[in-house]
Amino acid sequence: MPVSRLERDDLVFSPVSDRTVLRTLTVPEQLVPVPNGKPSVFECSAEFPFSRTAVHSALQVKLSANVDGAASVRFDLPNGETTWTKDVPCQAHSMSMPCTWPLPDLPDCRATLTFRAESGAANASVYIHKATIIEDMADEDSRLHIVGAGANGVQVENRDLPDYRLLVFVEAAYPGWHATIDGKETPIYRANNAFQAILMSPGDHSVVFTFRSRMVVLGVLTGAVSTLLMLIGIAATYSQARRGVARKRAMGRGVARKRAMAGGNPEDRAIWPCDTGFPP
Repeated sequence: MPVSRLERDDLVFSPVSDRTVLRTLTVPEQLVPVPNGKPSVFECSAEFPFSRTAVHSALQVKLSANVDGAASVRFDLPNGETTWTKDVPCQAHSMSMPCTWPLPDLPDCRATLTFRAESGAANASVYIHKATIIEDMADEDSRLHIVGAGANGVQVENRDLPDYRLLVFVEAAYPGWHATIDGKETPIYRANNAFQAILMSPGDHSVVFTFRSRMVVLGVLTGAVSTLLMLIGIAATYSQARRGVARKRAMGRGVARKRAMAGGNPEDRAIWPCDTGFPP
């Protein structure tokens, strides 16, 4: 089954599919101004906790303001961590388009909506008209199970896929990554111009992504060869030095022996047995 290329303009800019269920949240009507020590910057916020089902969801807020600004959401997670969303521009004196942010994949968290304006801070006001949780009923996270993950790979099991799917691995599409499906190598496509994706067929499968860079292997081999050559050089230098010492000793023995045989200096004859090991 071929995978066709989609241009960025053809992508659907939505964190959820078209099979959704809306759940309305109870939120304050007007955002409360937040003192920030900057007279020229208006900032207000509204906080509301919520819980969601096990499927992927998004937060959608419809608001209006009498000044130009930007809205963002801070999510406070149950484990104490905090994550921010990107700013969404909001035009003044008009009902803005609904601002939508994907929710963290956790059952419970607290959201804080913040609106910032760089001008008109004195008379600024922001109103929330509606806030909803959009639950994606086409979510298939329950079909995925991460068996193991590490710095150089991840193993995933797919269960009961009803049709062909693209499995996206949120890891940079860097050369050196390989993927297998049920032990067989499979092509890796580029998803969203940055990440990795593979084509999955219906049924149950085991998927493994592994990083094996040629440059890393070449570097290890180069290092091993360099170490081996260095050891050979050290051994050759040591052997040559030993041969030089042995040669000098042999020459010294020959000179001492000649002197002894010629009846040379008695002192030479006295030290000759000790120097050479030959009998007098």
